This record gives sequence, structure tokens and C-alpha cells, in this order.
Amino acid sequence: MQYENPQPQEGINVGKRSPLIDFFVLVVGTFVAIAIITFVLSLLAGYIAKHIPFSVEQSFSAPFEEVDTYQETEKTIYLANLVKKIATCSDLPKEITIKFHYQPSDTVNAFATLGGNILIFQGLIDEVDNENQLAMIIAHEIAHVKNRHPIQAIGRAVVLGISLSLIFNNTPSNPLQNSGLLTVLSFNRSMESQADEDGLSALQRCYGHIQGAQAVFEKFEKMQLKQHNQPLPFLSTHPLNADRIASIQHLAEQNHWSLTGKISQFPDGIKLK
Repeated sequence: MQYENPQPQEGINVGKRSPLIDFFVLVVGTFVAIAIITFVLSLLAGYIAKHIPFSVEQSFSAPFEEVDTYQETEKTIYLANLVKKIATCSDLPKEITIKFHYQPSDTVNAFATLGGNILIFQGLIDEVDNENQLAMIIAHEIAHVKNRHPIQAIGRAVVLGISLSLIFNNTPSNPLQNSGLLTVLSFNRSMESQADEDGLSALQRCYGHIQGAQAVFEKFEKMQLKQHNQPLPFLSTHPLNADRIASIQHLAEQNHWSLTGKISQFPDGIKLK
């Protein structure tokens, strides 16, 4: 028998596609997989966070709560009582309590954050026309707390932070170590719609009507158009759109809420302008 040692053909182990294409497919596939995993984990984190006891959430937020430096005045007493009144109308679970904070800054803002903390800025008070409009904003923020939206947003931020750290090979950061993050929580469209509906329901219980609710959103929409180059802090975390404003009319009809009623004016000294 004659021994033969045939040589393989040239380029037998080389693929027909360019290596750059294979590399591109690998990179894109990796990022798509990470994005899908991150999305699923963020949904899971939001679900789990919603079921964390409120007392635990309060312990998370306690180190970052600012001590109120303002002196108690007729204004702050009035605002605190208004927040308490609306909280009573909001059908809150027994374990949830609301902590009111007033900021004399001219920043046009109000927000809810971890631990049931509600912050209201003087600048926002100066922009609304009456108590009913301010009450709608307060009721909306309390509704975020009621539905545990702040801790859900934090939970998703944790997942996103870990994912980004894995992609860029950075040390994962703890969002709870950044107190600034707690003041700029962003809620998705579903959360905003839920807060709108629950806020309107609280307004109906408190006043017997929801007049002022639609007007305050229309007011901020106009302000947004006028100041598109410098958006208001309130609008950066509470985006407005025509559908959202129109939904107030729909909700009122659906739930038989009255769109008209007596408007409560502010006592003297509440607004600075």
C-alpha cells in the first residue's frame, strides 16, 4: 500500500464572510442580549420594590432627608394642613405616611421621593392660581407615594446602574448614596397616568369636584411652550402631552366626577407674586 499525505486546500479554515462582519454581529448580539436582560430585570426589580415594606423604604430615605430650615409660619402651617387634608382623601394604606417639606426657593417644582416625602417649592406656589390647582399637584404627588412609584424607580435605577457598570467595566454605584438622585426620580407614562387618576379621585373626595385640575396642566403646558429652551424642573420629571390633559375629561365622565365647583382661593401671604 502506498502512503499518501495530501495537503489541505488553501484557506479551508477561513470563513466566507469578512471577520469584521462576524465581529459586528457578535458585538450587536451581545448588546441586544444585555438590553433584553436589563429590561426584564428592571421590570422584575420594579415589581419586587413595590412589595418592600414601607417601613424599610423609610429607613432607606432617612439618611438623605433634609432638615427643614424654614421657620414655622402661617404659610407653612396652611400648606402642611393642606397636604394632610389631601392625604386623608387619598385612601392611603395604613402603613404609609406623608412628610411635607417646604422650600422657599423660586424654583418651579414639587415632587415625591422615597419614604413618603413631598417637597413643594415657593416658585410653584407662585405659578398656580388657587388652592384647587395646588391641591391637584399635591394629590398627584401623594398618589405616586401611594402606588410606591419612587421605590420602583429607584429599583430600576439600580438595575440600570449595574448593567452600565458591566458594559463599561466600572465599579457599580449605589444610587441610594446619591441624594441628588432622590430629587429627580422620573416615572414612566403608566405611573403618571395612575397618579393622575388617583390624584383626581382624591380631589373629588376633598372638594366634591375636580375643577382646577385640568387648568393647572394646561397652565404648565403653556409654560413649557414658552420656555422650551429652559424647561421647568417640574416638567422634566412630569412630562405633559395633549392626550394626558384630555384624559382628565374622560376620567371625569367615566367616574361621574364634577368638572365644576367652588374654587378655594389662597389665604393672604401664601403667594409671593
